[in-house]
Amino acid sequence: SAASRLEDSNGSEKRILDRIQNLVQLLGDDKYNNSIVQLLCQRITLLMKEQYGASDTTHHWIFQIANCTEDIQSCGTFRKAINFRINNTITPLLSELIALLDRNANLELAIYFESIPECYYELWHHLLLDEQLCVLRYNDMVSSTTLLPRTRVPVLSDGAGGKFFKANFPFSWLVQEVTSSVHLQEKFLKGKPKVIWMSFESLFDETPLGKIINTHLMKNAGEQLIYFYLKDFIYMKIYPTSEEKYIVYECVLLNCIQNMISSNEGDEFGVSNTSNIQSTMTIPKIHCAYEDSLQLINLFEQAFVLRSDLGVNISKKISTLRESEDPKLKCLELVLLEEILSLCSHSRERTSKLELAEKYISYIRKWQPLVEDALCLLDLNRDYKSYHVNIRKRWNRIIAVQLFISHCTLEVGLEVTENSINRLFTILGETPDFASLKIINNVLTVLSNCLKKLGRDSRAEPDQREKLKYHATKFFVSILTDLTFKYIENEDENMEVIRLLMGFVTMDENSLSELLTEESNVNIFTKDGLNPSPAFRTFLLQMLIKHRPDVFRQHITAYLRETVSNFQDDLKQRDLYLLIIQSIEDLFHQQYKQYDREKQYQLVQSQINSKRAPTFDKTIVTYELLETIATQRFICIHISHWIIDSYNLLTIKSDGKSPDHEKMKLISSFKDMCELEGNENLHLLLLKNIYHQLGSETLFLITDNDKCPWIIPETIMKSISELPTTVPDYFIVYGEEYFIITNKMVEFYSVQKKDVLANFLSTEQGKVERDLEYLLYSVFQEVVKFFLVQEGEEVINLREKFFVLLEYLNSDLASINQEVKDLTNQIATNNLGNGCLKQMILTDRSRNNEIFLTRLIYHSAVMFSFKKYNNLLLPIALIYENPKVLEDKLFPTMTDDQFILIKDSIPDGGMWYQCPNGHPYFIGDCGRPWTVSNCRECGSIIGGSRHKLQASNEVLDVTRNMTKSGYLIGKMNPADNVFAGERLLDPASVKIIRVLMDLSFIWSSCSKHPIDKSQALPSLVKGGLDDPRGLSDFFYTHLEKDVKDLTKLTGKNFEEVVFIIHLVLKSIMDAAKQPCDVETNLTSYELREQWESKFNDNYIQPILTSLHTDVHKQMEQVLSEKRISNNPLLRIVYEREEPEPNNHLTNLWRYRTIVSKEHFSQIFSTADVNTKDKC
Repeated sequence: SAASRLEDSNGSEKRILDRIQNLVQLLGDDKYNNSIVQLLCQRITLLMKEQYGASDTTHHWIFQIANCTEDIQSCGTFRKAINFRINNTITPLLSELIALLDRNANLELAIYFESIPECYYELWHHLLLDEQLCVLRYNDMVSSTTLLPRTRVPVLSDGAGGKFFKANFPFSWLVQEVTSSVHLQEKFLKGKPKVIWMSFESLFDETPLGKIINTHLMKNAGEQLIYFYLKDFIYMKIYPTSEEKYIVYECVLLNCIQNMISSNEGDEFGVSNTSNIQSTMTIPKIHCAYEDSLQLINLFEQAFVLRSDLGVNISKKISTLRESEDPKLKCLELVLLEEILSLCSHSRERTSKLELAEKYISYIRKWQPLVEDALCLLDLNRDYKSYHVNIRKRWNRIIAVQLFISHCTLEVGLEVTENSINRLFTILGETPDFASLKIINNVLTVLSNCLKKLGRDSRAEPDQREKLKYHATKFFVSILTDLTFKYIENEDENMEVIRLLMGFVTMDENSLSELLTEESNVNIFTKDGLNPSPAFRTFLLQMLIKHRPDVFRQHITAYLRETVSNFQDDLKQRDLYLLIIQSIEDLFHQQYKQYDREKQYQLVQSQINSKRAPTFDKTIVTYELLETIATQRFICIHISHWIIDSYNLLTIKSDGKSPDHEKMKLISSFKDMCELEGNENLHLLLLKNIYHQLGSETLFLITDNDKCPWIIPETIMKSISELPTTVPDYFIVYGEEYFIITNKMVEFYSVQKKDVLANFLSTEQGKVERDLEYLLYSVFQEVVKFFLVQEGEEVINLREKFFVLLEYLNSDLASINQEVKDLTNQIATNNLGNGCLKQMILTDRSRNNEIFLTRLIYHSAVMFSFKKYNNLLLPIALIYENPKVLEDKLFPTMTDDQFILIKDSIPDGGMWYQCPNGHPYFIGDCGRPWTVSNCRECGSIIGGSRHKLQASNEVLDVTRNMTKSGYLIGKMNPADNVFAGERLLDPASVKIIRVLMDLSFIWSSCSKHPIDKSQALPSLVKGGLDDPRGLSDFFYTHLEKDVKDLTKLTGKNFEEVVFIIHLVLKSIMDAAKQPCDVETNLTSYELREQWESKFNDNYIQPILTSLHTDVHKQMEQVLSEKRISNNPLLRIVYEREEPEPNNHLTNLWRYRTIVSKEHFSQIFSTADVNTKDKC
């Protein structure tokens, strides 16, 4: 009856029948009958005491039943009452007990056989009787819902992954759990491996389990018993699916145990070396061996997944090695690698056709990670170093062929040249050394033959030869990266390889012709050869410096000594010097990024100390000089960051935090180094780095900060002090007409007469607004300059300065709309935005980003006030004009509803619902609610009870797109650095459109709207806006963050990004009269996507695609304005000064843009196919 309540996890009916047969046989056994029955009775009695408080005697329990008249009356007789009580009380307990006993077919181990030692059965009985080890509690047997004994009792299986296996060792799962818990103690996770397992054994022996097992192992057949545990352990941890795989895993663990026993440190711990593993094998050793062999076990598991029959081959190899007593048996990673190499070996049949070759390299790539891990594991085994070298070379040969097929065949789109592949495989030899000159020559020979053959092929397309040259270079670089630099040794032949690579770097044709064979000379630096680009040469340089710095120094020093160092007359030499400097500098940056902050400081300090007082002649170009320049450039970049941070150049007011002591110490050390060297180039490079991070107005911050004067050389500082303070005028991009208005305004400020205004302001319809627009830009520039150059009482009152202008606009030009007049009054009285944003009120303390953003807001305000835009801008302009009409419209760049993606990622089953506020939630299993909870979005009650849904909830239509209207971006997180595109827009385009929306929201919130418009504006923001009165601050924060994000995406500084937005605004205003041929009422997802694409193509992409050409030229136009161009500091930071005749090293100190990963991703996302291929 008890057995019928059991439920096997593997669902085997045969197991159910076997169990009943085993129980009958076990209880009827003459030898152990009494003990088995007695053990079962003892455990059931203990369980009854736990729950019912039953008496010690069975008679008392029966007496209680006899006195329970209700049971007898309901059952009819006393015998039936007893049977009823047994079925409801004893049978469930017996079911739980049998389920425990038969876990992993453990019950079979209690059946007596003549051939099995008696200690085996004694251990089985002992473990069952021990309540502390074989734990069985009544509370674990009851159902969590009914609180009654379970009607179906699962019989668990402890094989890896819950699979069933037949145990060989009594209660092996119990032994494994207890032993593992001891092994996990912290004291065993430290120290040498041998110390760990010996200490582990000592502690295990002191545990109750250890004492029981050791007592029985001391009897006969203890070795056989522990071997049974090893077998069970393998199935519990790994579960081999075949006998052959079991042989492999068993051999792995036995090898590890053998290594423990025969360790060289054995004498130190009093352990004798022995080859009889089983005689010294213990349970703790098995656990330790598994932990130590886990990497190798994982490798075999991966290999068996990739190739199911691999276990058969390796098990046969193990049997053969055992018979011959081959030492390879102790290094199974070597056996695995040899088997994989035989599977991956190249043959003509595998690459005779294009599709076959593609399958072959796919097959190699599938095995490559596993082989590399196995080689690393083999490399740790010093006794097998010679085998490792041989295997590595054989694998490198396969990788070389795979790279050749991938780069020079598939990438180029050529049919597989079978002869070339076979030629490469043959010419490399069985065990090629890719760090030898011979093998490198062989590789280049094959490439040379391919190029020649393609040149003679009349069927080849014109661009295929160039494509092959490019991909042949990639193949050669891959060979050097993956197969040469990793294994280059300090041998004479390897020195020849380094000389060859140095020849590539220096473009020394004499050296190349000496080292290359006639067949391998691919004329690397001619139009018919490989790609001699700076990127290729820089790669070689970095590899040489990184892997063989001493040899590289030796070769490059000798080369520089032999060549002419007249830098100005030899562009080839100058390029080489720059490559060396940039390579060394980049390696320093790579090293810096790998460190934590403390080590970063230490690295910079050590470099400052090493370059503080160089002893070499700095007038001659030597490697020491180039290395010093590279090091100082590296130092300079990080010092510039720390100066900005420590001197509060980013903010007007101090944040109250004391500067980092270590940073200030490093800045001081750098300052000392500059003074000691007297190197003006170092000063200027520091200034350039600071400028390119913050912009032109950084110069005012530096000159005004009493801690910063040392940054600018005295001669330049003196010339600056003699010049009037000026600020860049970004509105110069409007051209000659704006420049005329600006000059006329200078005349007006000096005489303060209306006649002057009337004389130069046009009265023609259409032109008067243009002149007024330019006039407003000029007024803003005058206000900024007013606060930057004011000097006490000599400065006139700002209102008086513009009094005549305001009077003229308000009275004499009545045709101008009120918005323009209000804007003019605001800027002329320094009250831009009616005081809604304090950042727009300029003061003598306004600096950098605040002025840049205020100028940007002002530019957009002019555009909105004059309504100088066409209908294409309406989705953004309506935020200012009439926000009420946008309440149910989709906003540009907002993320689409992600629900569809989430729904598709969830497996079948369950149902979707929505809370009263429309937030979706999911119920799994049957999909019907059983309990209530709270919505994570709004806290509303969701779910239901007993499959009945809450009345306020409803089933969700999963086919409906739930993208919301309005502005969906909540509070801006300054730490958020995730940049993503939306639909057809790249990340930079998304940010630019959001900047335009920020500007529209800011100006709208600062303007005096009617009540209905003012109330409609905050309702457009869906989330994150706590107080509608803080709308302008909310979007100012968004504006600042979006512009900062654009600095990372475009590789420009804050000032340059703001200038890019000015150009976008100008292009919008220039196109004001152009017709709009796209729908601007964004009521659907398709219409929004069409509008975004059209707006992006018209206004954004023309500017983004010319960032490094047209934008740079227009920025130079701003700085070429007469008052600006006279400033020597601006000429320096934009590197317009010609180098001095005697200063031939100036070019080595030019500013170098650092490309961020965000900037690269942006370029890559907008590049055409050819550019992406080069990237």
